[in-house]
Amino acid sequence: MDNTRTDEAARTLVHYVARELVAERAHAGLSLRSAAEKSGLGVSTIQRFELEQRVPNLEQLSILCATYGTTVLDLLRRAEDRMGPDQNLFVTRSLELGD
Repeated sequence: MDNTRTDEAARTLVHYVARELVAERAHAGLSLRSAAEKSGLGVSTIQRFELEQRVPNLEQLSILCATYGTTVLDLLRRAEDRMGPDQNLFVTRSLELGD
C-alpha cells in the first residue's frame, strides 16, 4: 500500500474509532462529564477524540474502553468492520495474539 492510501486508510480508521467511542459512551449511558469523571480524562479531551480533532494514544483508548465496558481490540474490530475492504488496514489482525 502506498503512503497516500495508507494515510487515507489511517484517517478513515480514526473516523470510525471516533464513531465507536461515541457509540460506546452512549451504550454505557454516560455523558461526557460522567465519562471524564470515571476515566480520569478531561471532558474536552474525550470530546476532541469524538470529534476527530485529536487521536487517542493506546493508553487513553484503553482507559476509555475500560470505562465503557469494552476492549480496545473489540472497538478496533468494529471500527475496521465499518471500513471498506479497499481501505482496511488489517489493524486488528496485527493485534491479535493467537486469536
